[in-house]
Amino acid sequence: MPNAIIQFGKSLRYAFYFLVVSGVMGLIYGAFGLTWNPLFVMIAIVGIFVVINFMIATLLVIPNGLLSLFGKGNAVLFRYFRHSLAFVMVFLAYFLFLKIFELKVFF
Repeated sequence: MPNAIIQFGKSLRYAFYFLVVSGVMGLIYGAFGLTWNPLFVMIAIVGIFVVINFMIATLLVIPNGLLSLFGKGNAVLFRYFRHSLAFVMVFLAYFLFLKIFELKVFF
């Protein structure tokens, strides 16, 4: 269990790096900050794919959890779910930031 917590912490850090890199890509597209909208749009688009990935991971981990009750589960799918959960937590925090400050990303 402690190894899972360490991996989850590393996944959170990796997800934050992913958020920053997608923001930098948006800044590059927006001509280095002449307008901030491409930054928010790029992170939102990546965030949408992260949420879709989390839904797929959830659909995969439910049958795997049932199979693990009988000793036939796969530990790799649980690790995949942990990584997806970390990513969706970081990007949902970003979406919450957009909602709190009422920033309109998609007009």
